[in-house]
Amino acid sequence: MKKKLFALMATLMVLSMFVSACAPETIVETVVVEKEGETIVETVVVEGETVIETVVVEVEPEAEPVAQTLSAALGVGPGGGEADMEVPWTGGAAHTTHIKEFVTPTIFNEDLTTIIPYALESWEPNDDFTVWTYKLRDDIKWSDGEPLTANDWKFTADFVTASDFDTTQTGHRALAFNQVAGYEERIAGDAEELTGVQVVDDYTVEYTLKASNPRHFTTQYRTYILPQHAIDYAPSEHLTTDWYRNPDKMVGSGPFVLSGYEKDAYMTLAKNPNYFEGEPKLDQIVIRFFAGDITAGVLALAASEIDFVYIDPTDIPTLDGLEQEFNIFSNNSTVIVYTDINYKNVPEFWQDIKVRQAILYAIDRNAITEQILQGTYYTIPCPVPFPDMWADDLNWYEYDPEKAKELLAEAGVDPADITMEWTGHAGYDNILHNSAMQATQAFLADIGITNMTYRFLDIPTFREEYSADGPWTFQYRGWAYPIFGADPSTKWGNTGSQGGDFKGYDMAAVGLEDAIAKINSAPDDEAYFAAMGEFCSLHNELLPDLQMWVGNRYGAANTNVANFWWQPAGGGGPYVDNAYLWEMVGE
Repeated sequence: MKKKLFALMATLMVLSMFVSACAPETIVETVVVEKEGETIVETVVVEGETVIETVVVEVEPEAEPVAQTLSAALGVGPGGGEADMEVPWTGGAAHTTHIKEFVTPTIFNEDLTTIIPYALESWEPNDDFTVWTYKLRDDIKWSDGEPLTANDWKFTADFVTASDFDTTQTGHRALAFNQVAGYEERIAGDAEELTGVQVVDDYTVEYTLKASNPRHFTTQYRTYILPQHAIDYAPSEHLTTDWYRNPDKMVGSGPFVLSGYEKDAYMTLAKNPNYFEGEPKLDQIVIRFFAGDITAGVLALAASEIDFVYIDPTDIPTLDGLEQEFNIFSNNSTVIVYTDINYKNVPEFWQDIKVRQAILYAIDRNAITEQILQGTYYTIPCPVPFPDMWADDLNWYEYDPEKAKELLAEAGVDPADITMEWTGHAGYDNILHNSAMQATQAFLADIGITNMTYRFLDIPTFREEYSADGPWTFQYRGWAYPIFGADPSTKWGNTGSQGGDFKGYDMAAVGLEDAIAKINSAPDDEAYFAAMGEFCSLHNELLPDLQMWVGNRYGAANTNVANFWWQPAGGGGPYVDNAYLWEMVGE
């Protein structure tokens, strides 16, 4: 518009000069007037007191800017409940939210195929991979303008490994630090600091490990660095502090920072102008809470109340039938769904592998994945969700109810004496998984196991039960196993946070700890994949827990969100989603 007006004015100036030369009494005037809310430019040529020409140019009004607010239900589905979304370093799966507020040293790339630097400039091990030197970028600032330094990283390491650190689960800190020298002493309260993590200079941190690990850099993708200068609470107050819910206190380093919070309703994240990759295009993200209710989230999306939500495959036809269009995102979740067994709370006969084999033979997992789960899941032979790593000679425990009965008879166990009380959390409380559990119940009944029940609990109750001293016996649950990302010792090492000591099964005695050590010491990708395959084969033979299936997950976003990216990453990643480039482009 300005260019058109400038060109018009220039033309009139030339005209004015010409007229002035020929007839000095002729005057050219340009006026801007408003008519019925529209801007009109009238050019009037006046000779004496007589108007001899009027040129009217209509100027298009400037478009109203699109409000740069994205509303999303990031806590719906298995992505993490409200409490998890608020506080990092807890036992939740809300990394899609945490990465908006805090940077991590490394991160998964966009398609979850490898781990890349994020807050890091570089990493370098010594010759035997027992000492790792991590160099931070020097251009990262906290939202209050203070620089993020190695001292913040060291502070975080000492803070979350304190013996009284309050968290719902210790898996995230174990991933980050359990291979570091001094870890056991620190979490036991016998050390003043985590000695294996030390500051070299303002932007360099050195890790000293207990044993060689050529792939240690893959353990730092959930190490959310906390601001030493701003944390005003003790480790024992991590879950109860209001720091993460108070915009006047919280300081972040991600593309967004907390700006508002209403319990059970929403939290808002305002753009962080100090974000090192560039100022975000969105002014804010509003994260709506729906208590994990996928249906409520989908209805809100359909009503244009929100712009993104996790969905079930069964929701896609509903969205397709609406006038507005949506972008559907899907991929392999790498979340293995399995039946965990608490050997402390079940009869001794569960230690007999024949009983566990009988359960798998009794369940037609292929029928469940293909028909009930509508082909969005596939059966797995072990906890490794990547088919390329599976050996050709694995036992798939194909549906064979007669074999199941024979194995129970050989173990001397009457099916009528078997009681299976399954619990799961609200993230799986949907039509698909309820139907899958009902089918499982029916298949077990066919071989005489009629005392099988299941229930889905809200996440806090689920976590309370799922503890070393909890009352649980069997759990229908998921575990995120992204490539290069997870340390299997968490589940299949004796001292892992959910490992053998936790549930009463000696992982070391059967060779699983040795298999995991081989994974963690693999010097390159080829050796890593081979070691993962060997671990898969051993687990497939031993069945310390019962692997069920792994599937795709789905999300839906309004098409008025530009540059938006979402992946159904296990636990929410974190992964590169370039949230600072997200932009609202229309209604």
